[in-house]
Amino acid sequence: MHASITLLVMTSVVTIGMSAQGIITSDSGRGQQGAYVEPRPVATKVKPIRLYGNIQWIFGIASSDFFQDYKSQLLGPASTFDAAEGVRGGVSSFQFPNVGIGLEVGYYRVALRETYVFRSILDSTRPDQTVGQDFIMNVVPVFATIDYFPVKRQFTAYVGAGVGMSFINVRWSESLSATQLPGARKSGLRYDESHVVPSGQVRSGVSLGWDASPTAVVRPSLFFEITYTIIPFTAPLFSDVAPTLDNPPDRLRGSYAIQAGGVGVHAGISLLLR
Repeated sequence: MHASITLLVMTSVVTIGMSAQGIITSDSGRGQQGAYVEPRPVATKVKPIRLYGNIQWIFGIASSDFFQDYKSQLLGPASTFDAAEGVRGGVSSFQFPNVGIGLEVGYYRVALRETYVFRSILDSTRPDQTVGQDFIMNVVPVFATIDYFPVKRQFTAYVGAGVGMSFINVRWSESLSATQLPGARKSGLRYDESHVVPSGQVRSGVSLGWDASPTAVVRPSLFFEITYTIIPFTAPLFSDVAPTLDNPPDRLRGSYAIQAGGVGVHAGISLLLR
């Protein structure tokens, strides 16, 4: 009987131990399955940004009617403006694949500067005089731009366009040698006004990337670009010149059309930020 009781007690102890072990194992499994796992951060893809700056030369700035009267009335030898020099910079954001939308600001200076001697043999109403012309036009074009630019290529061609406004200041003064002879013209400021005009641009270029990985955060490039810019405006350039002439034609008191844009040649450096 004692043996039976002992066997019963041992059996109960084993059963209870196995049950407890099962409970612990079960709780441990649930703990592992229900444990909090911190979620991995989702990588956000940054849109590329292109920053660029360059020097520029603008050719073909013209005003045919102005130079026609400049040569016939003032006997100046120039027939066109000098090529303009300036700088330009911009930024583009590639919110769409290979399509950059951005903002661009430039500056260049147009000049007509010359000194010549007016000969009375060409106009008997005026004496000989040394004439100095100083015609300066400062142009600041501001464009909203769009470009097709394959950003993943190290060497690539691209095209683009821009629309915006241009801020222009024109200042023209004449310096004439003093003389007491009748018909002599006097020195003075002939025009000094500012204009704001709508403008447009088309462009094409090539970008030559430096030796950098396509996945680099910063990718520098050298680029060359050709542009054509339209900046048309009118101005009464001869309105203060006419009173200094003897019997001037009426058209001198009117406005003259000027194309302050032209063909641009650009060379600069850009940075593609990823």
